[in-house]
Amino acid sequence: MRNRHILYILKNHKFFCGLIILILLLNLILYLSFIRNRKIQIADLQKIYTQKRKSGEVNTNDKIEQYFKAKKSVLAFKKALPETSGFAEKIKELNTALRKHGLSISKMMFKPVKIDNLSLWKYSTSFSVSGKYSQLKDFLANLQNLPVLFCIESISFKNRSEKSEKVDMAITISTYFK
Repeated sequence: MRNRHILYILKNHKFFCGLIILILLLNLILYLSFIRNRKIQIADLQKIYTQKRKSGEVNTNDKIEQYFKAKKSVLAFKKALPETSGFAEKIKELNTALRKHGLSISKMMFKPVKIDNLSLWKYSTSFSVSGKYSQLKDFLANLQNLPVLFCIESISFKNRSEKSEKVDMAITISTYFK
């Protein structure tokens, strides 16, 4: 009974059966011409790779080289950072720079955060500074030239009034120590 059913499908649905047979033949040709050849090439490349690994002739990859350069840069950065014991001295330099420009400052409180993966301490603070725009601009230039690394995380300016030259600056800075 099955044979009769298959013959009935083949007689009445010639187009669809022909299409299915054509697709099967194309898949077989594709496999024989491309996929099998690629499998052979992959196997040959794997043999060459294992032979080079055993002989020690493998060239350094660019990514590995970049990794070592980045590691060297991070170590140089960490080496240049001051010890945590010098924190008070570095903050004194910041306060001196603020006073030098005649700016009024809100209270400054540093929050220490341990960065475990780099074994560093990050000290962050947010404070407000008021003064003339030129004073604030000079302070920011002086902040960048301090020997201590201060990173400006956020900064915003607000003009007090149209008539006065006073500007309020809200700033968040951080510094790093070993």
